[in-house]
Amino acid sequence: MKRLESITELKFSEEHWCNLVDYVNVPEGDERKLIFYLRNGELMQIILD
Repeated sequence: MKRLESITELKFSEEHWCNLVDYVNVPEGDERKLIFYLRNGELMQIILD
């Protein structure tokens, strides 16, 4: 949570998380990113530094 807050400038809310995010994918290999699959069908990718 703390890392995600620092790279997105958003404060974590468990209620919002459960309402918005269906699941999160962490790809294998050298890619350092998170892929969020949102309940409305959209994707959101965050590249980790």
